[in-house]
Amino acid sequence: MKRLLPLLLIALAVTACAPTYKRLPTLDQVPVFKSLADAAEARRVRVWTHPVGEIDGVPYSIVAEETGAGPEEALVVLIHGLVSDRTTWQFVSGRLGETHRLWIPDQLGCGESDRPSPLEIGEAEYSPSGSARQILEALRRRNDEAGWPERIFFVGHSLGGAVALRILGSEELRADYPRIFERVDSAMLIAPLEFAVSRSNETLDEMSRMGSFKLGIARGTRIFKERVAQELLHSAEYPDKVFKLDVDRLLNAFDGKQARLATQAIIRQAVPFDEWTRRPDWEAIESLVDDYAKVDIPVLLLWGRRDETLPLSMGYKLLAELPDARLRIVAEGKHSLQSDRPELVADWIRRFLADPGDGWTAVEIIE
Repeated sequence: MKRLLPLLLIALAVTACAPTYKRLPTLDQVPVFKSLADAAEARRVRVWTHPVGEIDGVPYSIVAEETGAGPEEALVVLIHGLVSDRTTWQFVSGRLGETHRLWIPDQLGCGESDRPSPLEIGEAEYSPSGSARQILEALRRRNDEAGWPERIFFVGHSLGGAVALRILGSEELRADYPRIFERVDSAMLIAPLEFAVSRSNETLDEMSRMGSFKLGIARGTRIFKERVAQELLHSAEYPDKVFKLDVDRLLNAFDGKQARLATQAIIRQAVPFDEWTRRPDWEAIESLVDDYAKVDIPVLLLWGRRDETLPLSMGYKLLAELPDARLRIVAEGKHSLQSDRPELVADWIRRFLADPGDGWTAVEIIE
């Protein structure tokens, strides 16, 4: 009962206030963003289901959406971040899809992809390295069926950026998927998670260990929904463009036991930490960091100067450790540039695809 008392007190405080979630707009209430989402939907080519592994002979799959009116010779792969899904890219794809073909996966355990039990497949399958292999396997299957593009361009946001770093830096993956890597000549990472994190995030730690009973109370009393809504508002550059669907997307990641266990495994596996002490596993972390030096293509880092989730200092560290990187800093930007500034993100993807950094300055601040 002592553990429940703080939750009940918070519940009383939350219910006494004007609900944050109810004040958020729907997509229909913001015409500019609604038009981008509609454009992405109208250009959808196909939704793929790709087997990426199996348990006792039963396959599990990830789902990927292909969209865009651009030529099939170049394929842009958009990888979403933590506790998210492919819909986080809908505004970017609404703009970028005018000129490019896009392939946008739901990572395993997210969105419409399968959520196999971490106890059955091993939690490592939910790590950035595990997700990197699954995305490459799904992409190989897509290319074998639909035809191989001449160029493949990876874009990752946040945890999706860490997945992209594993894709680009792993010698093992490069050896296993040579036909993909011979087509990759540049990439763009938006505020990617840098693996050398010395302290775990208390909020994420709590989320990764919350049982169904405690989570049920939090959901039933609106605590969880309100906290999510408030956190998203605080982390957004434009709070008036945080939508109900943004909150719903995160809540769906904990909707039911299978979803909760998969999401919690993803959180725990994001960076190597000791399960019991929650201290960094430096040997494992340094092995991942060493692979930055193996990324042998130009990389554009796009970062919000006001990012409170993954600070800009991570961007400068990656700039120093990636062999061929450039850093562009969005002056008033925060963490989720693909949601706050979709047109800017789409335009920088186009620019880097057309001219992957030759003669560019190392660092530049952009508005």
